[in-house]
Amino acid sequence: PRSTLFPYTTLFRSGGYGNGGYRRYPSYGQPGFHHLAIETGFGFASPVGNTKNTQTTGYNIKLGGGWNFSRRFGALLEYEFNRTGIPNSVLAASGAPEGNVHLWGLTLDPVYYYKTTGAWGGYVTGGGGFYRKLTSFTEPVYLGIGCDFYGYCYPQYANVTLSHFSSNQGGVNIGTGITHNIG
Repeated sequence: PRSTLFPYTTLFRSGGYGNGGYRRYPSYGQPGFHHLAIETGFGFASPVGNTKNTQTTGYNIKLGGGWNFSRRFGALLEYEFNRTGIPNSVLAASGAPEGNVHLWGLTLDPVYYYKTTGAWGGYVTGGGGFYRKLTSFTEPVYLGIGCDFYGYCYPQYANVTLSHFSSNQGGVNIGTGITHNIG
């Protein structure tokens, strides 16, 4: 006999969507955050190809959000920021003591989830959008002595841009990653 407090279907479940400790994936239009996709990432940026001679290693940050239309398919809007340095040989040729390269992009990417059961899974994604690359040659300039709230005084410097150039382009990206169900 079935109990009204513990229906038969909840007593005999095992892992995965609709089969265990996770709620069944809701139909499109049902309330809740089940369709919401959020991503974040950061790491080291290492130039390859044509840029390995004109940029040094740096860092990158990626933020994104989107909507899962089903257990297998979704779409993400992603923002990406990369910062790398400029090698000393390039700086010497330009006559600038310092420099950096910033690259940011805004893309729309469809997503395919290839594992949708259990707590861990994976996905592949790819899409296109807008990218902007800004290369700046700078020089530190001495501003004088500045004192903080506690009375400690330090020399202050600011980077002055000697020259810069930028490029705006359309582009594509591809990627893969892991997922974890936190619900």
